[in-house]
Amino acid sequence: MRRELLLLSAALFISTASSRTSAAATTTIAAPQISGVGANTTNTTATITWTTDVASDSRVQFSDTTNPPGSRDPSVSSSTLVTSHSIQLTGLLPGTQYFYNVTSCVSSKNCSSNTANGFKTSPVAGTWKDVSSPDVAPTNASINNQLRGIKAISDANVWAVGWANNPQGSFQAAENTLIEHFDGQSWQIVPSPNTRLPQNELHAVSGTSATDVWAVGMAQDPSTGLQHTLTLHFNGSSWSLVPSPSNDTAINFLTSVVALSPTNAYAAGYHAPAPTTANPNPKDETLILHWDGTSWTQIVSPNPNLANGSNNQLFGLTAISATDVWAVGFTGDFNNGFAPLTLHFDGTSWNVIAAVTPSTGVTGDYFAAVSAVASNDVWAVGQSRGSSTRHVIEHWDGSQWTKFFFTFSPFVNTNFDALYAVSAAASNFVWAVGEIAGTPLIVQWNGTAWNEVAAPIVNGSATTGNTLHAVSASGINNAFSAGEFFVFTNLDQTAGKFQTLTETYSVP
Repeated sequence: MRRELLLLSAALFISTASSRTSAAATTTIAAPQISGVGANTTNTTATITWTTDVASDSRVQFSDTTNPPGSRDPSVSSSTLVTSHSIQLTGLLPGTQYFYNVTSCVSSKNCSSNTANGFKTSPVAGTWKDVSSPDVAPTNASINNQLRGIKAISDANVWAVGWANNPQGSFQAAENTLIEHFDGQSWQIVPSPNTRLPQNELHAVSGTSATDVWAVGMAQDPSTGLQHTLTLHFNGSSWSLVPSPSNDTAINFLTSVVALSPTNAYAAGYHAPAPTTANPNPKDETLILHWDGTSWTQIVSPNPNLANGSNNQLFGLTAISATDVWAVGFTGDFNNGFAPLTLHFDGTSWNVIAAVTPSTGVTGDYFAAVSAVASNDVWAVGQSRGSSTRHVIEHWDGSQWTKFFFTFSPFVNTNFDALYAVSAAASNFVWAVGEIAGTPLIVQWNGTAWNEVAAPIVNGSATTGNTLHAVSASGINNAFSAGEFFVFTNLDQTAGKFQTLTETYSVP
């Protein structure tokens, strides 16, 4: 009898379990119900939150052009099943309207979406604005004006340098130095000297006070191609030519300068001999000059690549102290591969400090500029060349260089973006400028990430390009940038000229 009861009990258990399994198999899992969608924003980030009645995953798709966002717009997701959802979007453009959808799924077939939501990122504390700057012979349709260097000694004492075609020159390549000064109210052209050679260009400027400012570049004879170093000094009253060594037989080119005191300054660039029958493709070598208060002297600087036809060129300088100076550029061959070059001066000698190796698949990376906050806080910027040209940003933390990137917003579809200058005002406030295929590019480091900041475009309907070549911050509330923009000078747009471009960042 006991055995029969046990068999009956087992049969009832199996029958009940089978019934439960069958019921579970036929139950449809409901899609989650979404509620409480909201966004908490900063100037470059947004945290999207919402709740669901059942545990589910999280996905946010967003756009700054399409409402609601489409399937090809970027998205951020999390596979963790939760009822309280939080997704952070980073790398956003300050002061910009965005649209977003949120989606939660229990399974691939059980999803709910809440669409056409929006938020606007808060603007940065200040804004960049175009400030009119003068041109040499502004009514002459064939005179180009370009600015390549800028230095803010204070908010009301800013220098910008470059060159302009000589209105009295006998040919288009004749160039004179161009120096402009900003007094806190407006830009004015300041008289500047030139050598007896037809071409005179200034590429960089630096100073320690209102009575100690240096500008450097090169002077050239176009008929021979021979280049000489060019150094000018401002003593508080006027600019004057100062002799500087040009020891090579063809190229002696200064691209950058940094002044530490009236008796201590460095200028950097590159030099090369003239081609010969025996060596038709000579190498470029680094060039560093030192000012001791009396004269400029060429000092020994390393060259990682000494093969004929190779390049060792410097484009940027920065100094933390007399025993802590950086110079950056590139080394290698533009056709066969090149790498960023960073040199460091420790008070005794200049030495190569390895930067990050260029990524696989690119021809190479090179640095155009460098700026430092401290010995363990140095930024270098430039570009990477391959099938396309992209920005390069690296940071020195006291022991090594590390690469950084930023995401464009709006999402730019271009094969060219590059950075030409950088200026560090603080560890959490750094500016870098350049161009995106002919439109101005301004990015900012906020201590956590690099983000694009809106840049004014000058005369956009009539130009083919706005380029920012230089930037200088006088503090976290003020910065200045310089370059040029192109304007057509005839109705059929077959001729045009460059004009000076200056922009200013300020906090109200």
